Amino acid sequence: MSADETIEKEMEEVMRPLVGAFAAQMLQSQKARLGAHGELGEKEYAAIAEGVRGLTADMAGEGMATLIYSGLMKIIDKHFGAKAEGVR
Repeated sequence: MSADETIEKEMEEVMRPLVGAFAAQMLQSQKARLGAHGELGEKEYAAIAEGVRGLTADMAGEGMATLIYSGLMKIIDKHFGAKAEGVR
């Protein structure tokens, strides 16, 4: 499993309680919206997390959006270290 696949699987797990089986589709739609393809870096993943945050806020409110976003950013921080801090 590539690093991108690992990160994306972890992100899907954070999103799954809210969107269930649509977590992978939601993640892929955010990647497509950003035109993100190939190996992604922390800025691209942070932008994806921000997009998911916006969708989550629309669906479930700010409280849930903050929870999901926080979980996604923890994953990004875990994989990219302190560099991810500067992209928020």
